Amino acid sequence: PLKVSEDKRHLLDQDGRPLSLSALPPRMVNMGSTLLNLFRILSGSDGTAYATSLLSTKISTYTTELSAKVNYGEPAARGLIARAVELQGGEAGESALASIRASIGDAIAANAAAYSFEGVFRTLGVWFAVSLLFALLIKKPARLVKPLPHA
Repeated sequence: PLKVSEDKRHLLDQDGRPLSLSALPPRMVNMGSTLLNLFRILSGSDGTAYATSLLSTKISTYTTELSAKVNYGEPAARGLIARAVELQGGEAGESALASIRASIGDAIAANAAAYSFEGVFRTLGVWFAVSLLFALLIKKPARLVKPLPHA
């Protein structure tokens, strides 16, 4: 468990070692801060690139799969198309059919995006949990900093 130092300025690990940049010697704080920010920026950009790539791939895959399942010749699909034609004024012209197919395409795209976001967030959640598990299993380094005096 983490503790707070007596002067309330440092977060300490279970052995009393500070867990912040203030644990560094004053001459190295700038370098430590720079490295910490560089690591955060690189990790964030890598994570964003991974998530974007995964999302793009999944949207493409789901769009293809859902489009393949649409069969305009099935009786149920014909009934829906006939109902949509009735709602558009009863004209079954090319413009009405094109409008209906565009609506179906929009529905496919919306569903593909929803499935993709769900899959990507599930994948990132598992990735985060595994990373957290590995972080908790990292062996503690040898004591490099003396613990702060306890008053």
